[in-house]
Amino acid sequence: MSEYRTFARRVGLVGFTSILTRLSSLILLPVLTKTLPVEQYGVWAMVWVSIALIPIIASFGLPSAMIRFLAAETEKEEIASGFYSTVFYVSIGAILSGSVVFLYSGELASLVFGGNMEVVRIMAVIVFLECLNRVFLLYFSARQKMRKYSFLAFVKAYSTVGFVTYFVLSGYGIIGAVGGLLISSSILALITSSMIVREIGISFRLSKRVKEYFAFGLPLIPAHLSSWFVNSSDRYIIGLLMGVSFVGYYSPGYALGMLVAMIIAPLGLMLPPALSKEYDNGNLDAVRKILQYSFKYFVAIAVPAVVGLSLLSYRLLVILSTEQIAANAYQITPLIATSALALGLYTILSRGIVLRKRTKITGTIWITAAVVNVGLNIILIPIFGITGAALTTLIAFVIALGLNSYFSLKFVPFEIDFVFLLKSIVASAAMSIPLFLVETDGLIQLMALIIIASAIYFLLLLVMKGIRREEIRFFMGLAGIRIS
Repeated sequence: MSEYRTFARRVGLVGFTSILTRLSSLILLPVLTKTLPVEQYGVWAMVWVSIALIPIIASFGLPSAMIRFLAAETEKEEIASGFYSTVFYVSIGAILSGSVVFLYSGELASLVFGGNMEVVRIMAVIVFLECLNRVFLLYFSARQKMRKYSFLAFVKAYSTVGFVTYFVLSGYGIIGAVGGLLISSSILALITSSMIVREIGISFRLSKRVKEYFAFGLPLIPAHLSSWFVNSSDRYIIGLLMGVSFVGYYSPGYALGMLVAMIIAPLGLMLPPALSKEYDNGNLDAVRKILQYSFKYFVAIAVPAVVGLSLLSYRLLVILSTEQIAANAYQITPLIATSALALGLYTILSRGIVLRKRTKITGTIWITAAVVNVGLNIILIPIFGITGAALTTLIAFVIALGLNSYFSLKFVPFEIDFVFLLKSIVASAAMSIPLFLVETDGLIQLMALIIIASAIYFLLLLVMKGIRREEIRFFMGLAGIRIS
């Protein structure tokens, strides 16, 4: 029970932090969309997805390998050598990648950044910092130091909000927004590196397991790259085929739908190190139990979230952006929210492949999904516009989920409660009635309606015995709370 309690508390901590960090993007959304022209907001969206892309290639998959191999490591020297070996090779990739972006800033700006060459040059520096920040942050995840991880994630999110808001409202436009992001990335790099040095010192010895790190990490590059194509390449294709303004319309609807992903974020961070430790120690029952409950309680929150966001998308987008953006983007949110649901299920169901170190399968799955995604985007965007891009994203995620489940459950099977899934869908359908029928005027009334609908959902779930009393007692026990 103590191991489950520790895991649950860490998930709760990361989950709370994840909600706060995701809310930071919502705080920035009205600042940017109501202040910048839609074209400049489209450029900001392009910067954001580009910063997510380049570290995938530059890091050689080593941050994921670091999590896999350092989770159960106890020797300080091995921890230090493994971490600094990762930093060394990622730094090489980061310097090369940032240099390429800087040297070709003019061409990139003309192609997809609305001619803003200064933005691309600033982005080249951010790319270098973000490659390192990814390693620094994931070190704390690998060592399961989730309080430090949560603190640093919070600092990064809200320093970005603070600096970007200041510069944008001061009239510096898109240059100010990207400059604020550069400052926040720099601050995070300084804080995290100093904390790690104090904890493990400095080591110039490369790990003896470097070959294992590369053998584990390199096959993940196609998977991570393909995952990026499924998640983000639609912004590039929209920009190329329709112009950067339509990226500005598409991105708020996408961001709102992807709020469902914040539900899986804590499990996405906690499952890899926690399951690796249990699996390496031979505790297969613990692995299955963690996966079983993770699946069930993700479904319990994600399914009603998809329904709620789908029905309230227009009203929420009017509040968070502009009526012009809401009119163009509200159809995007239901498709992306359902995609995020599929992504969350994938995150849980993919653990069997990772634990068995069969990462080549993951690469093949995401390459397949990426090829489908890019091909359908090229076909559907000219026909259906930005709605075609959202539909393509959903199709690609469903394909990835189906293929992954087929392979992963062969390696580490666990019980999936399909009856509970059905009960959650029924309760969500009932919850949707007031969301559909009741009109609201302003944020306060909308929040009140959401609270009422949520209460209806969980009450129906309890009435249908979707959550059993012994399960409530179990999870209360994990949190250290005793109930009779």
